[in-house]
Formats: sequence, structure tokens, C-alpha cells
Amino acid sequence: MGLSPLKQKRRSAIIKATRKIFLTKGFIEATMLDISDELGISRRTLYSYFRTKEDLSFEIIYDAFHSLYQALSSSSKTDEKTAVESLLTLKDVYLDQYENNFESFVFTLYFDLKLTSKTLSNPIAIDIVKEIEKIHKLIVSFVKRGMQDGSIRNDLDPNQAVSTFLILIHSFLQKMAINETVLNQIMRYDSEIVLNNLFQMVFSYIQGK
Repeated sequence: MGLSPLKQKRRSAIIKATRKIFLTKGFIEATMLDISDELGISRRTLYSYFRTKEDLSFEIIYDAFHSLYQALSSSSKTDEKTAVESLLTLKDVYLDQYENNFESFVFTLYFDLKLTSKTLSNPIAIDIVKEIEKIHKLIVSFVKRGMQDGSIRNDLDPNQAVSTFLILIHSFLQKMAINETVLNQIMRYDSEIVLNNLFQMVFSYIQGK
């Protein structure tokens, strides 16, 4: 049986407040008391929705990956786009998510830091993995279509190519999210230009240029 509209509203408020606390204090320093104080509710009420801080963190990460998948899927829903054009929209989606939906998107960048054999047994973590698999499968479909129409080299392993692509993109964005200000001072780079260059290198490789 699902939650009542009132309980669903409170659950959403808890997730929103937790996202704010995690961003300001960090996951390690944040406590369930911080979250309950932010919401003005008792810890007992908070625990009735989420048993642990980890459950809350996984819920936030799930929402982030689900939002990313929906954005990627929506951007590619047109029969008029070629495989390469569909792949190129990924850059715009990732940049838009980073710049305009950072409070949610940033949590897609830290899932790998919480991956252990223990955490992968968490039901919410399993759901997160399914969302990641959906993103992977979507991009693989673009690559396979490109291999069929000749716009992408046909000697690639689509699964390995997409895995490499996702690791590169998420690793770069993770580095930006952690300390973009300091990196800009040291390396004097423009994040949008670097992201464009990274995508260009990936696309040149998969197109055999």
C-alpha cells in the first residue's frame, strides 16, 4: 500500500531537507538530529520514514540518477536525430544537469564512494544500480545504431565503450564538484570547455577520426 498524499509530501520534504544538510555539512558530519531540526519534526517521526542516514542518502542518490535518466531519455526522443546527434545531446544534458540541477545531480557523482558489498545489499542501492543500468543501456543503443548506419566505427565493443565514457564523464564532474574553485585557480580552465573537449575526444575515438 502506498503512502497517503500527506505522508508522501512529508517524505519529499525530508529528502529535500536532507539534500540541503548533506550539501552544507557533508554526509559524514550530518546527523539525523540535524535533519529533524531542519524540518522541525521529532527524530521518532523522521525514523518512521527512514531507518538510517544511509537509507536517506541512497534515496537521494536514486532520485538523482532517476532524474538524470529521464533528462537523457527525453533529450533523445526523436526519430529525426542520427546516432551521433543523439550522443551529442548527452553533453548538453550533463552540462545542464551540473549547472542548473546541481543540488540533485551532484549525488550521482558520489555513489561509487559508497559502493561496498554490504551497501549493495541495500534495496534502495539495488534500485540505484537499475537506474544506472538504464542510462548505460540507453547510451549503448545510440552506439549500436551508429555502428549500423556507419557513423560509428564497427570494431567497438559497445558496452565497454559506454562504460569507459561514463567513467570519464563522471570522474571529471566529480573532480569539479569536489573542488572546482581551487582547480580553476591552479589550472586556469573553463569547465564547459574542458567538458566539450572531453566529449570531443570520446566522439573522435568512437567515430574512428
